[in-house]
Amino acid sequence: MRKILLAIAIVLSVVSVSFAQSTNKFGHINSQELMSLMPESQTIRTELEAYAKQLETQMQAMATEYQSKMTEYQTNEATWSALIKDSKAKEIADLERRITEFQQNAQQDLSAKEQSLIEPIIKKAQDAIDAVAKANGYTYVFDTSVGSVIVYPEGDNILALVKKHLGIQ
Repeated sequence: MRKILLAIAIVLSVVSVSFAQSTNKFGHINSQELMSLMPESQTIRTELEAYAKQLETQMQAMATEYQSKMTEYQTNEATWSALIKDSKAKEIADLERRITEFQQNAQQDLSAKEQSLIEPIIKKAQDAIDAVAKANGYTYVFDTSVGSVIVYPEGDNILALVKKHLGIQ
């Protein structure tokens, strides 16, 4: 009797494992490649480059002002009184501090701007991947751009389906 129950349990577990494997459909996509192909990516790059250029222009103006103040200080240091030297040195130190702050804030600001611009494209790509996965019966879709999937079958790359869904050539 135990042998029969054991045999039935084994058969049932093999059948359930086979059934579970047959209902799962796996796919993969390189989301970075997808997003780089989306027309919005070029718009984002252009906008970020323009914004970075504005920040760079401001930084260059501050650097020019700093260089001018340093040159003035070095040229006139010998003829200035201690009070004027001290005042000019404080101006230069203050400008150095502002330049450092501006560099830090500019980097943070640029990163925040990039994040705000890229969030909608990430959502659009994710929505398209979800729609394609659902329409084509994929249980799991792995993102190969993050490098955590080491082995995947070439035939299940859904990039072409998602591009078609988004209208990308």
